Amino acid sequence: MRSFDRLLLVLGLGAALTISWHHGWVQKILGIDGGYLAEEVSISAPIVPQHPVQHTYSSAEREVFPWGEWEMETLADYEVSGIVMSRRRNMDVLYEISEFDIAMVWGDVSVPAIARQIRTTHGRRYARFVVSTDLGFTIDEFVRQSANVHTIPANDEIKAQIRSLRKGDVATFKGRLVEVRGEKLSRPWRSSLIRTDHEFKGCEIMLVEEVVIDRGP
Repeated sequence: MRSFDRLLLVLGLGAALTISWHHGWVQKILGIDGGYLAEEVSISAPIVPQHPVQHTYSSAEREVFPWGEWEMETLADYEVSGIVMSRRRNMDVLYEISEFDIAMVWGDVSVPAIARQIRTTHGRRYARFVVSTDLGFTIDEFVRQSANVHTIPANDEIKAQIRSLRKGDVATFKGRLVEVRGEKLSRPWRSSLIRTDHEFKGCEIMLVEEVVIDRGP
């Protein structure tokens, strides 16, 4: 018997993940207005059954190149699809290259009736997911099926597509996970390369080179 019924996850800059448990709390996500999270959607299977696909580079495969006043090093090929739960526009020191963060879920969490019960908010480079444990997920299971992606658009067209994302869309990002370096940063901004991060560096920093958007039924 479990002595908890709420799971709080925070995926943050570079990125931190903190977890706490509380009693007696269930709340639906606020502000849903369409897409796969609309109330009338009755699909009982996961909308995005596939998990992210990644090829991590060897040292010899990595590329280092300038990106404006920044330097970028590629770490892995990466493709991820998920239901968009939240989109945040940032105005921090990294705004020039990474304006938008996208919180998303996939796998078993992407069943519409489940995703509608997850409250998702964004702060300064972090995403907070609040999940009732009545839904049956452990911390590890939910972490493996959710992400806060710091997007670096490869061009203006990609940036416009990311800007257009709204809650309930299904987005597919294809590109590369990267490390960003620059004089404005106290240390390198390095992407996570695993989906099981529980503490620090839990977010993907992604150079997005292709976007596909599905607005739903």
